[in-house]
Amino acid sequence: MQNLSIRARLALAMAFLGSMLSLSVGFGLHGTSATHESARDIAENSLSAVNALGISSHTTTRARLSLD
Repeated sequence: MQNLSIRARLALAMAFLGSMLSLSVGFGLHGTSATHESARDIAENSLSAVNALGISSHTTTRARLSLD
């Protein structure tokens, strides 16, 4: 390492930092994609059931009030 010039050392340091940045961006994109897939799964599978429960609760409450 002592035989390298300052210019070469800086170039190696920048190359290393650039590769670390690219790796970090790749992990971030992968995480964002996984989060998006999870959110889509929840929206397609769970939210329709929750919405149906809310409608049935509202209907039940309306029926109870109309009987009073």
